[in-house]
Amino acid sequence: MSILPKFLYLFQTLPIHVTPSFFNTLRSLFGKFIWADKRPRVAFRLLTRPKHRGGLSTPHMEYYYVAALLLRLSDWSMSPPHKLWVPLEQKFLQVPIASAPWQTVSHTTICPTPHPTISPTLRLWRRYRHRLDLSPLPSPLTPITSNPDFLPGRQPSFLDIDYDGPYLTIQTCTVEGTLLPLEQLVPQRIPSPMEVYRYLQLKHFWSSLTAHQPYRSTLSPFENLCTQDPPPPHLLSLIYALLMAAEYPDLPSYTTKWEAETPPPLTERAWLDIFHITFHSSRDLKVQEMNYKLLSRWYLTPNRLALMHPGVSPDCWRCGLSRGTFIHIWWSCPFIVPYWEVVFTYVKEITSMEIPFTPQAALLHVVPLSPNRYIKSLMIHLFNSAKSLIPRHWRSESPPTIFEWIDQVSSVKEMEELHLSLENKYDIYFKTWYWWSDFVMKHRKDNPEAIARSHERRAISPVFPSETELAD
Repeated sequence: MSILPKFLYLFQTLPIHVTPSFFNTLRSLFGKFIWADKRPRVAFRLLTRPKHRGGLSTPHMEYYYVAALLLRLSDWSMSPPHKLWVPLEQKFLQVPIASAPWQTVSHTTICPTPHPTISPTLRLWRRYRHRLDLSPLPSPLTPITSNPDFLPGRQPSFLDIDYDGPYLTIQTCTVEGTLLPLEQLVPQRIPSPMEVYRYLQLKHFWSSLTAHQPYRSTLSPFENLCTQDPPPPHLLSLIYALLMAAEYPDLPSYTTKWEAETPPPLTERAWLDIFHITFHSSRDLKVQEMNYKLLSRWYLTPNRLALMHPGVSPDCWRCGLSRGTFIHIWWSCPFIVPYWEVVFTYVKEITSMEIPFTPQAALLHVVPLSPNRYIKSLMIHLFNSAKSLIPRHWRSESPPTIFEWIDQVSSVKEMEELHLSLENKYDIYFKTWYWWSDFVMKHRKDNPEAIARSHERRAISPVFPSETELAD
């Protein structure tokens, strides 16, 4: 999307407060563009969900704005500062700027005078810190020195403890979630009575922090990103990815519908593999689109249309005997089962692999192969071609034919040959498509063995085409 870099430039150049109404308007404009002023067919949360979590990765502009402002926390945390504007903002703060995100006091205490860039950043950080579990409270980075909530630590030094950076953190004074004994904090001398008193104050402060929430001693992914020096490349994208992962921790709702119609339920790892295969199933964007529409149950079946329009029959368009549910239209209708039986038979003949005759294998690519190996195999093109024909016969009484499937696979073969020849990858092309070419050659009408096999098959099931028909 070419408009995204323009917004990111503004978000980073002008890190000021932006009202929610602006993003609501932007979301509405994006929706009108995507759906051409028609009613949306996919929910906004599904559009913006990352692809590896079952969405379409449409830019979530509000979270890009949040990521742009949180990027400033990394700039604040560098010691010495990498950006020239950081010392300027330090002049407006009552604490070291590196400690500002991890302070326990209100942001108005940290920055008494409202500031056009500091105040929005701190307010937004406080809002999303716990909502998306970006950083616990207390955090390992919570300051002991220069902390208005801990008056004994207001001085730059506390118990003469050595530490790196502009302030002393809780992480330095704890091990495995427990406050270190005084003897380990000041190991080179016998503690004085005043140091014992200071330690008791620190112990009380520690107890007050951990009274309501357990202390997590390891840095969160976001805290790790903020404190890396130098910062990792593409940090804004990394922060945005963390925000998206926190916003969408669960699987999409359509996975529950699939599991209700195609038991047994799949594991989360299996669903993640399905999402990966869906967006890497073909170079053809139309095939990717078809796979995602199927995965997200985008197609309107009779059962769903009847709920939308009371006068529409919920029965199947083909057989008229059962309710036209999603799985019935795509898999279990008596008129389409023979089509899938032939496809699976030919897939086994071509690949020499026994694939379970299940809707998960045909529709969701759940096969006994690793995702990377399956994506590079011929099998994925065979199943993609078989599925792509069903929408072409939508609302039709007749199902796809095996001849259409063969023509579709041949078209895919031609496109793959053209693409791989341009990249001079003939070895990959011949390795992938050799067995399809061999299958077509074996079923030519001038092959006596093929004709004999055809007669045997047609004696078992009339849906198998004869070799003469196949060759034609």
